[in-house]
Amino acid sequence: MKFKIPKGTPLFNAVMEVRKRMDECDAAATALCKEVGAEQHYTDNYYLAGGIAGFRFKTKPEGWKQVGSHYRVFLPKAALKELNARISALPRMNVEEMAKVLKYKTHTGFNGQGFSLQRLPSMTFLPDVILLSTQDKNPWKGCQGIIEIMGSEYDALELAGRAAVAETEEA
Repeated sequence: MKFKIPKGTPLFNAVMEVRKRMDECDAAATALCKEVGAEQHYTDNYYLAGGIAGFRFKTKPEGWKQVGSHYRVFLPKAALKELNARISALPRMNVEEMAKVLKYKTHTGFNGQGFSLQRLPSMTFLPDVILLSTQDKNPWKGCQGIIEIMGSEYDALELAGRAAVAETEEA
């Protein structure tokens, strides 16, 4: 199922307010990532933005431990107390904050390989519209301010929106 939230609507503004807080959380995590010299950072699956569940490095830094079986992803060992405290203090945004705005309920869905929890629809943020996509059998049908659209309109809006973003970035 495909949906859109047009710019200028109360729902668009509410979702963009959550997106602004997401960007602020991610900016703080990205700054710490750069400070420690990591290639990138990963957020825990329970968070929409912010926090750090691991840093990716080319090689394992001294005093760091590997995160599970993830290749080249590490966290500082307990001895690096100051850095661990800074990671713990990073702002985080829970998935439920966006789900509440969209009135989206977690449900189980089939992802082609098995069943998984669907905690939010797929979201594409473009200058004039927010696009949402869910599996066809998803029971969520949107909420006030969301317009269901055909896949062809979704594709056209996404293409035009990405072209506008690319044009702005080139300028």
